[in-house]
Amino acid sequence: MDRNDLVLAALASVPDVEYQAVHLQKLFFLIDENCADAIDGKKFNFGPNDFGPYDKAVFSAVEELARQNLVQIGRHRSRYRIFALTPEGLIKGKVLLRKLPSDVRQYIRDVVKWLLRSDFDKIVQTIYKEYPEMKRNGVYRASAE
Repeated sequence: MDRNDLVLAALASVPDVEYQAVHLQKLFFLIDENCADAIDGKKFNFGPNDFGPYDKAVFSAVEELARQNLVQIGRHRSRYRIFALTPEGLIKGKVLLRKLPSDVRQYIRDVVKWLLRSDFDKIVQTIYKEYPEMKRNGVYRASAE
């Protein structure tokens, strides 16, 4: 499965969802870190960045899929970009998702659900705790609790 197919499959794991940039970056980082053997190797090259692991290729893949009318990119209240599958993208993504091993499919669903119910602070803090090497260039500081 190539990078774009993995992106479609992962985004189809939980239908009718709008993703933020932090969701995409952390989702594909966690897939690369925890599922690489099952998906024929890592698909991205993440490095530490301002808010944890980042690879611009995540956005390149999503933008390529948008050009194919499989992903739509919009703005949330004019502030930040949001990403969602088009109906055609969902259909193709579901087919691709079924090609992944069942444990990988479940892992992806679990990560997506965790990302969607977690706020930005929790996501970044959790990634930093589990993958401290990704904090190296970080500018993130936890919000006051």
